Amino acid sequence: MHTIRKRTIFLGGFILLALIALPVTLFYSQKEVSTKSNAEKTVDLSYQSSVSSTNSTVQIPAGSTFSLDVYVDPGANSVSLVKLDMTYDPTKFQLAGGFIPNQSVFPQVVEGPISSNGSITATLSIGSNLANAITAKTKVGTLTLKALDNDSSSTATISFGSDSQALSISNNSSYNENVIANTTPVTIQINKPQTSCGTSPGDTMLVMDTSGSMSDQQGSSGTKISNAITAADNFITLVSGQANNRIGLVNFATTAALNSPLTSSFSTVTSQVNALKANGNTCVQCGIDQATQEITKDKRAGVKNAIILLTDGLANTVEGSSKQVGTTTAEQAALTAAANAYKTNGTIFYTIGLGQDVDSAFLTKLAQSTGGQYYFSPTTDQLNTVYSQISQIIEGGSISGTIFSDLTGNGIFDPSDPGIPGVLIQLTQSGSSTLIQSISSSSDGTYSFQNVCNGTYTLSQTLPSGWLQTLPASGNNLSLTMTNGNAVTNENFGDKEITPTPTPTPTPTLVPTATPMPTAVPQPSPSASPSAGTNLSLNVLLHDIGHNGDNVNPTAYSYSNQTPLHPTPNAFAELFDTNNNFIGTASGTITYNDTTGNFIGNVYLNKIITPGNYTVYVGSDYHLVRRIPTIQNLAANKINQMPQIALIAGDVNNDNKLNILDYNLIMFGGCYNDFGPSAAPLVSPTTAPISSTPVSSPAALSIAPSILPSLSQPTTAPSSVPMITPTSCTSQLKTATDLNDDGLVNSDDYNVFLREISVQSGD
Repeated sequence: MHTIRKRTIFLGGFILLALIALPVTLFYSQKEVSTKSNAEKTVDLSYQSSVSSTNSTVQIPAGSTFSLDVYVDPGANSVSLVKLDMTYDPTKFQLAGGFIPNQSVFPQVVEGPISSNGSITATLSIGSNLANAITAKTKVGTLTLKALDNDSSSTATISFGSDSQALSISNNSSYNENVIANTTPVTIQINKPQTSCGTSPGDTMLVMDTSGSMSDQQGSSGTKISNAITAADNFITLVSGQANNRIGLVNFATTAALNSPLTSSFSTVTSQVNALKANGNTCVQCGIDQATQEITKDKRAGVKNAIILLTDGLANTVEGSSKQVGTTTAEQAALTAAANAYKTNGTIFYTIGLGQDVDSAFLTKLAQSTGGQYYFSPTTDQLNTVYSQISQIIEGGSISGTIFSDLTGNGIFDPSDPGIPGVLIQLTQSGSSTLIQSISSSSDGTYSFQNVCNGTYTLSQTLPSGWLQTLPASGNNLSLTMTNGNAVTNENFGDKEITPTPTPTPTPTLVPTATPMPTAVPQPSPSASPSAGTNLSLNVLLHDIGHNGDNVNPTAYSYSNQTPLHPTPNAFAELFDTNNNFIGTASGTITYNDTTGNFIGNVYLNKIITPGNYTVYVGSDYHLVRRIPTIQNLAANKINQMPQIALIAGDVNNDNKLNILDYNLIMFGGCYNDFGPSAAPLVSPTTAPISSTPVSSPAALSIAPSILPSLSQPTTAPSSVPMITPTSCTSQLKTATDLNDDGLVNSDDYNVFLREISVQSGD
């Protein structure tokens, strides 16, 4: 029962564990033991847009995607960790790429980004190197949103929520003190665009998935196929407003069928849509090829051709075979079919992914490669809205391309050149500075402007810092003309990263093991006569043993180990006089009392002290040193009774600190027998820095050599800090990492450490 209760806490410790790796910025500290004064709150969080603005209000076209850079200005503080709680009106905006942290400044993503309805949160840290603390205004990351196309123009604010926090390592700040003084929101003016700007009619093929899974329910009511039929019917009604438009219908499952050729008899197409049934596999290629054949056979000059493809699952069949194939094979066949359709007829694809089983990356690539757009519908409840949005932009033109990393600098988009995400592209009316739309490149570097009216335009990018534009030539923009609502593709920008002049890296040197600090646990002294010096009688509670709990529940001990494997541990007491001068260390052992659940014993100082008042610190193996709260009046040549004191467990290496050093030894020292090191979350045994203290400080490596036989040489990692590597479990290491002294190193000890970490160092 003891083990089961504690293992229930295991998962709850995952997030806190991430913070253990960041001891200098422990975010969820439950108790502050520092005597520092309160820090001055000087930190400001703000948004900054790359889009042109007027009177501090950012103008955004409805339906467009835009990015906001998030900045932290530390003021007088040195910021080590920020938690961003970014809030927006979900009826006005939706996430379109989310939040991308600036990991060159905040390399440790502690938590998130986590999105919910109207908010996205992320916790970022500078890591263990204190020299990287933020002391000037710095970009934290980039938030990318889409302005929703609602009924009319509107204004909305994007702000920071009350959960936003910043921690500082300034001399006057505490580990868990929020030093934010101000947060600055941004106001967005969403401008309603034209709902239709095409100058010519269009031919549209509806290509609908009728595989067996479409008979499942995916929404508040009805099946996928029934709700898809309703949404398609509504789309036909919207498009029928212009008599010169034509609609056709293809359904696909294991094979594809032409249900209705292109026609302006909209009621005929509606009746064919209503007759659809679900059964079979998913051959996306079949549906595309069937629709392309109809467009090719009956296409009209000067008319825009479009395919609206809806599917609820993964492609698994190819044309000419009823047997299922791998998804990769089936998707590649569909992509090739779409490319041929665009090359032959200029057909633009609008794809709809219905439900959670679709491959959004595939459907996005299929659409954007032809100048179209992908829409995700989590359930059938959103289908009407999706088809309505497509009806509003289908007569408009589109512009798409890729922002790519020009690895060779040759100004050519080579197949090996990767895309660059998060680059802002702006579309303006040629001959003026009027902003039409702005958008950020997606994770693969692609972008797509939709609903672009006929006219002449200029495309420009906001060049990322540290990059040089190679396509078009540096400083130049792209110009293009839209006619007949056509799709313009491959409007690409090439950028080459500028390699900075390398700074010589100092050759790392091995930091010698430091001389033990005064608080290090001394070896027991030989027995001596009480009359020859000073004796202290200690009454000690050790966390998670006997009648003692831990930092979270110090008085709850029902689950503590009542039968410790080592009932007589070493103990010591340090004495300081009223002027804080160190007098000496009394050492000895204490013995467990299984009735009272505490440890009692005498420690001896081979020195006759002057009777009077003293400050007394008490410690034991693998526990933090604690000060007895009250001043003690001590006499020489007699046994002095000390008040009871509780000691915090987890100081595996006896350096009077709880940090990543101790965690690594518990999880990766070779003694942990509940789960292997690979199961330990968030902290790697070979990459996690072992201390928050710079290696130039000898205290950073104040570790008992016999406990750390595998401490490696310093590496060339950015932190230049020695790393802990897994080692064989020695008897001494097992004793050190067995925090509750039950003979096992397992999740009990792991959870004890998580609850103890709220105090990071001894007195």
